[in-house]
Amino acid sequence: MARTFNDKQIGIQASGRLTAALRGKTRGFANHYNGTSRDKSLKDASAVPRFKNYGLVRNGNRSTYLRAISLKMSKHGYIRHYGVDISRSAGSRTIKGTTYHFRNHMMKQPAKPFLDEVLRRSGVLNFVSEKIAEARGEEIAQNMAVSISNFQRQ
Repeated sequence: MARTFNDKQIGIQASGRLTAALRGKTRGFANHYNGTSRDKSLKDASAVPRFKNYGLVRNGNRSTYLRAISLKMSKHGYIRHYGVDISRSAGSRTIKGTTYHFRNHMMKQPAKPFLDEVLRRSGVLNFVSEKIAEARGEEIAQNMAVSISNFQRQ
């Protein structure tokens, strides 16, 4: 019977490390001046592992592989990381009964790449590469053993 592989534990541990480092870095960010309680804060950012299943449970060869670890945060986090240099269109806003209009203008915000530091600080790249390499090494060895035994039978 073929051995199954499960990367869920690796993905959960890696996303936990990345979430902790991300929240540690964003803890020092200021809150929005006009923010409401329903607005997402960068302090709520998290990492979520994504998996892919191969094989069938009924055949006993179902394996789960780690496909990616996604960062979930509000869009202003990505704007802060990558920066922006765009022309904002004209419009109007109403705040507390007062309406004001604004012209189209350039929005320039320099990039402040905090995600690179989060990745470095978490150590998740080395952790995932080592653990996945171990798991794939076992899988390759198993496949080779099966192939050799099938070749010898012929």
